[in-house]
Amino acid sequence: MSSAIIVSHDNARTRLLTNQEIKLFNMASKPYPKSALPSLTYSETLTLHFNDEEIEVVHYAAGHTDGDSVIFFRNANVVHMGDPFFLGMFPFIDVGTGGNVLGLADNVKRVLSVIDDKTQVIPGHGALSTKDSLRDFYQMLVETTAEVKAMKDKGSPIWGNHRRHLVGVRGFEPPTPSSRTTCATRLRHTPKSINTGTIAAYPLLECNGV
Repeated sequence: MSSAIIVSHDNARTRLLTNQEIKLFNMASKPYPKSALPSLTYSETLTLHFNDEEIEVVHYAAGHTDGDSVIFFRNANVVHMGDPFFLGMFPFIDVGTGGNVLGLADNVKRVLSVIDDKTQVIPGHGALSTKDSLRDFYQMLVETTAEVKAMKDKGSPIWGNHRRHLVGVRGFEPPTPSSRTTCATRLRHTPKSINTGTIAAYPLLECNGV
């Protein structure tokens, strides 16, 4: 039986060759065995032709990590976002592997510009989604990041007396002191309820690279 071909961005394979650690989650991993390493890598884009489908793999840099791949199934009009899209949640930005929330927002905007209203969107976390939900996610990233940056520029503390302001309006689970280093704070509502002017909760500062 032939083995499967594993495809990744160059950076992802490089990281799999060495010890990796995410201190935030107290997670550590050893180098992957040869059999589990990607055997096909790319730098910018890669096109595969399989089962009458044109599959385009595109690198979006400095988002969730520096090795994010977004997969477009051109004939089926489907896009697999992977970890750059957390449906109904604040994302985890792995700054230790080159992630940045500003880059993530820009990457999501770029994807939105090349899909249509009928595109099926597969998130890295969450159920099958739509362009509208991805647009809501983008809007949340832009607005929360702007508010966090404004407070940071003023020298305002994120915690303590400002916590109620940070939680903001309905729907967002408030950050707690024990979660001040996590970027995966969940939303209590569905993405459809996210709209301009109602978002005052915050993806956290340092772990999101703001």
